[in-house]
Amino acid sequence: MERSAVLKKLKNRLHIDKRTEAAIIALSISFGFMIFLFSPMEIFVGSPSDFTIGFREIFFPMLFKAAEASLFIALLLNAACFINKALYTVLADIMFGALIAGYSQQLFMNGKMNQITGDEAANTDLSPAVTANLIVYLLLLLLPLILTFVRSAIGERIRIKLRSETIVAYVSTVIVLMQTVGLAATSVKVDWSKYDRNFTARLSYNKLLELSGDENIVVFIVDRFDGETFDEVLKEYPELNSELGGFTYYRNNVSHYTNTFPSIPNMLSGQHYEGEKVVDYVSRIWKGDTVPKLLFENGWRTTMVIDSNTTYRNNDQISGFCSNIEKIDQDDIEYNYNGEKGIIPTMTWLSMYKLLPYAAKGFCLPMVNKAPSEDFVTVDGENSDLVPLLTSDKVDLKLYAQLKERGLRSGENKTFTFIHINGMHDVSKEVSELYQNVSKADERTTLRGVFQILSEYFEQMKQLGIYDNSTILLLGDHGRLPNEIMAQRQATLDDVITTALLIKPKNTAAEPLKTDSVHELSNDYFFASILEYAGIDHEKYGVSYNDVINGDLSAPRYLQTMFWNGSNNIDYKALYKITGDARDFDNWEEVPEHE
Repeated sequence: MERSAVLKKLKNRLHIDKRTEAAIIALSISFGFMIFLFSPMEIFVGSPSDFTIGFREIFFPMLFKAAEASLFIALLLNAACFINKALYTVLADIMFGALIAGYSQQLFMNGKMNQITGDEAANTDLSPAVTANLIVYLLLLLLPLILTFVRSAIGERIRIKLRSETIVAYVSTVIVLMQTVGLAATSVKVDWSKYDRNFTARLSYNKLLELSGDENIVVFIVDRFDGETFDEVLKEYPELNSELGGFTYYRNNVSHYTNTFPSIPNMLSGQHYEGEKVVDYVSRIWKGDTVPKLLFENGWRTTMVIDSNTTYRNNDQISGFCSNIEKIDQDDIEYNYNGEKGIIPTMTWLSMYKLLPYAAKGFCLPMVNKAPSEDFVTVDGENSDLVPLLTSDKVDLKLYAQLKERGLRSGENKTFTFIHINGMHDVSKEVSELYQNVSKADERTTLRGVFQILSEYFEQMKQLGIYDNSTILLLGDHGRLPNEIMAQRQATLDDVITTALLIKPKNTAAEPLKTDSVHELSNDYFFASILEYAGIDHEKYGVSYNDVINGDLSAPRYLQTMFWNGSNNIDYKALYKITGDARDFDNWEEVPEHE
């Protein structure tokens, strides 16, 4: 009799009724797939041009991860149900609450999340909006658990037996179906041919390090090369005045835009951005006249280091005139699925960034590269001279390593070299320590480290005897971002209005750095200026630097403040017309009702 009772009790414990099992299955699938598949894929499909790999390379590993997570959750809940029904109830309620809270957050409460640019961007200040969001999120998270306690307390007295498992199964299933339909509908609307990425060839340092014994035009775009910061660096490191012999520093220079995109494509093409998607604008500019294309057509050899997200999309756009593209063996390409900053961990952190309340989002960003897919693809060590697809401090460090290992060499054809380095976009201890040991890096130490790279480049040019016959430009794509974007840094517009520009024309005496604060220059003059330095008629392409410097011409200058929040969301803030000294904000006039 006792044995029979024990067996009956064990059988009852092992048995999980159909409603509970259905709730476990539905909840496990909905929770696992929301985190590991639907949320990350919605991020990818919403901005495919922000990633260096295609849909399939992300979808299938995330699908397998979602299935794996769902199975683990189902086993966990089943085990909890077997061990103790109360333990199962608490776990299931918390998980169901997290499902509802996360889904509600991404559907209704995210608004405009911070752009992932490598800047510090944590919403942990607990402003009224952030606090309200956190309270609502916590209420949704705890709601199922609260209802369980309420049901337990009053359910017997009012003789109502609420079927919570049925509700869990139904709501979880609805969330899965809604996310499936939403992802499918968004995916169908995307023209995937625009985002095709192939890795049959890459930009390399090998041919980039070959300059001409005849004549060179060398351009270094230093990201966020802000004029005010450079002033501080010159005071702190006065030796730069002699290292930059032959250069003139133009302090009254402005960029047209406040972001890398569309600044660099605009400089290379002279075509202004008209509000289209990133991929469409980039495609448009390479179909027309560009600086490297025109120089190539006029007998110049052209080499480049440019970012594959903001400046070009695939090799077909630049292969006709870019000389440092090299083919690579497909067998040497490996996808980084589970490694550090790989596909699965990065997409999971991006998913959490989307699903968590604002107060917690900032904790996800340190786990993600400023360009999230930067480390998704790796190439065998035999191709160590390949340029990284995305601009970062890794590009700066690799350029320095290549200079030290391979060195510059002299060739025959006149050469145009355009190198976009990360500069001050990211504070980098590694770049800072190319010049000096630092306990904590900042923008100034990083910029000094960048100049250590440039000094090495210039010294090797001098050793080859090609420094004097070369025109060299050092300039920013833009300065620091405007106050509308950088409010968390307490920046004011007065601090961010100029972009550094240094020019060394060929055959210039190697005198210490000169400073010009008078002439009113703009990155809008870059296109015509490069053509002029190359001896090509530039009249139809607008004003050049020399037209202003030597002709005392005063042309209108404009600066468009922008907030780039991914491929499909670019907000215009204000357009300014600048007349006179750009460092005096009284000379700035906002242009109303611009488009």
